[in-house]
Amino acid sequence: MNYVNLERTELRASLSSWINSAMNALNAASREGLTGYIHWPRHRCPKAYDDSEAFARCPNMFEWYFHQACCRAHPSSAPIWAYEDSHPVITRHPIEDYRAFFRQHLLFNRDVIDRLETLVARHRLCLDNTIAVSWRGTDNVIDGRPRVPIEQYFPVIDRILEVERDFDIFVKAEEEGATDTLLRRYPKAIALPEFFTASAGETQMQDWVSPASGYERGMQVVLLILLFSQCKYLLKNNANLSDIATRLSFGRVINIV
Repeated sequence: MNYVNLERTELRASLSSWINSAMNALNAASREGLTGYIHWPRHRCPKAYDDSEAFARCPNMFEWYFHQACCRAHPSSAPIWAYEDSHPVITRHPIEDYRAFFRQHLLFNRDVIDRLETLVARHRLCLDNTIAVSWRGTDNVIDGRPRVPIEQYFPVIDRILEVERDFDIFVKAEEEGATDTLLRRYPKAIALPEFFTASAGETQMQDWVSPASGYERGMQVVLLILLFSQCKYLLKNNANLSDIATRLSFGRVINIV
């Protein structure tokens, strides 16, 4: 069997961007008749999540949070596909069904699942009875994505609540200002203190300014993906994190454009 190590070189990207890149590369490797091993060693991992203690426990950052779907052991002598250098082969093999592929190949490990179960129990969450609100802002001013006002979500929330009167609202906005605005409108909404929120007007990626360790910054990302994917409704704007949750979700996803 022919193996390939799947890596990336853009170290300032978000963890959710790296996850998307890895899934696209894994699909392309399979279509080329290769078995891919997602490999994020310390010299090639997203820098916001670098953590010497975590690397001492596990030398592959991907495996801090996920199981390998295709290749269980590291094929150390296998060739390397760097994502940025492999676009011709990756674009030749687009993922045909993103939902099916992500559900089959993005496999959360026990540490992540246990964290979610603890979080749900601590706050007595019923995800089947929850509207998740994901709002991305911060570095939009740098990368040019439109900055959607959080108020644009309100008519959609109101329409859902007209039908689902007893539903909870879980909000995770990247900035405190957006969170506060939503909580003023919906005082019973839940903003979990376990998740870091940047100051209002922050222009850097949220994970770059979090005071948490690299491992915990990454854990927050994957926990949010898993949590969002299990809610009955997910309201989102343009973000890799909530896009991944969309591909894993069996609920209703509404994009706020």
